[in-house]
Amino acid sequence: MLLLDGNANMRHGVPFAEVDRAGREDILHTVQGQLPFLAHGYRFVRAIFYADLHGPTGSQSLGFGGPNLGYLHDPELSFRRPMSEELTQHGYMP
Repeated sequence: MLLLDGNANMRHGVPFAEVDRAGREDILHTVQGQLPFLAHGYRFVRAIFYADLHGPTGSQSLGFGGPNLGYLHDPELSFRRPMSEELTQHGYMP
């Protein structure tokens, strides 16, 4: 944060949080060039976002609407009904 505030004060005369969006993006680009490991941090944050570990926002932004629940709530289909029944008194299939 000190590096961000230092760059913001040097360029704009205010702390980083008070700079407009375009200015912040420019400062972040400059700091990323000064600290190469910061690019890995950005990749990690983006990976969490797009891997849907933070919520459905990442996958929805890529066009994925969510899991397909199929016909789970359709009473005409066989969900939650056994597919077969035991036919012997001991519980074994014939």
